[in-house]
Amino acid sequence: MKVSASSSSKTPQASHSNQKQGGGELERTPETVDQGYGNGNGHSFSKQEKTTNMSTQLRRDQSSLDYELKERLKRKEGDIVVALQHDLEKERGKCRLLETQLQEAIQTIEERNKEQDSLIETFSEERERRDIEEANLRKKLKDASNIIQELLAKVNPGSKYRLSPVQLSPINKVQ
Repeated sequence: MKVSASSSSKTPQASHSNQKQGGGELERTPETVDQGYGNGNGHSFSKQEKTTNMSTQLRRDQSSLDYELKERLKRKEGDIVVALQHDLEKERGKCRLLETQLQEAIQTIEERNKEQDSLIETFSEERERRDIEEANLRKKLKDASNIIQELLAKVNPGSKYRLSPVQLSPINKVQ
């Protein structure tokens, strides 16, 4: 595409490095076509320069956005961590309370087991004592019954009285 020197002020200009002088006309290549951006000195930027500038600006914007997002994320993470730590402390408190209650329950059970063992031992001793006492009383009753039988036999040698070991009255009276 060729543009005359007089019309170059009305149309986009090519950069100085790509200008060819020849009959007052400028030659522009597609790589150097200006999209209406200049550097302020009357010189145009190439597409590569514009792309580089835009890329640099995008990187700065992206970096700024990344930083902002990271900061927000840190704040959110901090809030979440604080909330989780609070929840953790509550759960630890509940756990300590349950452990205390468990220990108290275990201690109560052990005390009651000791009381039960003590009562069982007391009842066993009492039963044994009663069994011994009952055996002693049965022996004494039998001895007394035998003595009575002997005495009755001595008093009435001709009568036949029989006494049961439990009762002292005659069972059979033979006449």
